[in-house]
Amino acid sequence: LDDQYATPRRDRPCGTFGGAGAVLAGDLALVWADDAFAEATAGSPAAAPAAAVWRSMRAELVAGQYLDLHAQATANRSAARALRSAVLKTALYSMERPLMLGATLAGGSPDVLAALAGAGRCAGLAFQLHDDLQGAFGDPAATGKPVGEDLREGRSTYLLAVARERCEAAGDRTGLRVLETVTGAPYTAGDEDVRRARDVLDQGGAR
Repeated sequence: LDDQYATPRRDRPCGTFGGAGAVLAGDLALVWADDAFAEATAGSPAAAPAAAVWRSMRAELVAGQYLDLHAQATANRSAARALRSAVLKTALYSMERPLMLGATLAGGSPDVLAALAGAGRCAGLAFQLHDDLQGAFGDPAATGKPVGEDLREGRSTYLLAVARERCEAAGDRTGLRVLETVTGAPYTAGDEDVRRARDVLDQGGAR
């Protein structure tokens, strides 16, 4: 609902109906999700510990998304920060916390919860890093979104952060300027700008 300026998503066109409406719809969806979770777990002996996992997941998602937006607004685009954002908004939200929720409701032991948490975080982070690669180099027919979309949006991905740090370490000012062309002015980069940025990612070893 709050995916700003997206074009195709999941191989379907996205419509824009106003930022305020999207925020309100997102708030409503969160309220409904809380209601559904409370109703689904009512009466379960694991309701309280499961609710703690649920609350953590919500907070981590918002924190990760905020880090992502803050990085774009302030040019704080370190690889460590990008990785932290990926862990919070993807690894925890998509994999680790859902696994822990299921195991908690099923009465899983602490050892089971710890094992699932570790596996989920690794799988979730791998998913996000692969998605970053697909966003820059993927086939639109397979990804359902235009090639280089993350580059055009100036998204502060781990892939871009690593490429930037490699350029800085090598003293590659040309490469840095190419990356800044796409990340410094989101939604204004042309096809040639994206192609050159992809070359920097590839040739500099970030890919």
